[in-house]
Amino acid sequence: MFQFENGDFNTFPARNTFVALSAEAGLASLDAATAYAATAACFNIFNQSTMSSKPNVLIKPRLLRLTAKAVNTGGTDFRLHFFVDKIDRWSSGGTELTPVAAMGTMGAATTVLVRRTSQAKIYAGELTLAAASDAKCIGRVLVKNEIFAANEQIEIWFGAPLAAGIDTAGLFRTATVVVPVILGQGDNLSIHEVAASQTADPKFQYELWYDEEGHPKST
Repeated sequence: MFQFENGDFNTFPARNTFVALSAEAGLASLDAATAYAATAACFNIFNQSTMSSKPNVLIKPRLLRLTAKAVNTGGTDFRLHFFVDKIDRWSSGGTELTPVAAMGTMGAATTVLVRRTSQAKIYAGELTLAAASDAKCIGRVLVKNEIFAANEQIEIWFGAPLAAGIDTAGLFRTATVVVPVILGQGDNLSIHEVAASQTADPKFQYELWYDEEGHPKST
């Protein structure tokens, strides 16, 4: 339902949906990710909002699509481990992904609709994480029981998906549902890849879709 007030367009999530994409060629991650390591990850998202900036902003990941751009040699049991913590875990490495508001400007002459500034800090690739503070595992999922083919996709849906169970020879795409995640101020989600015999990484292209809730109307 659309709600207009004082010339503002308030509908959620119309101005609060963001996407963050990596290069189409993919990003290198850890080649021999043969066992879970608390300080090694392939993806990290941190809610950097503060009491003085955006005190009530919540980040809600919806979909993370991983497109393999290389064969992960030997990785016949590719798993992802999901951890939440109350500090920013990213320390170094990888590539920072720039969030983009999915909302248009309603025409070049329109000035009343301003895109939100995302409060998510996102990194993907071969990441080094800081030591955990209060890390809690919220999921360990087997997403692939054989090596990836180039351009094969894994979709991770947080909570109820819009479309799950996709698995066709033409699309090379499978969907996995994990627990819903809500990141409050200062909260962090890290995703760790593990494949017992992997000797080469799949060089994923990362596509993240998420919503933010709690922005003031004007910014």
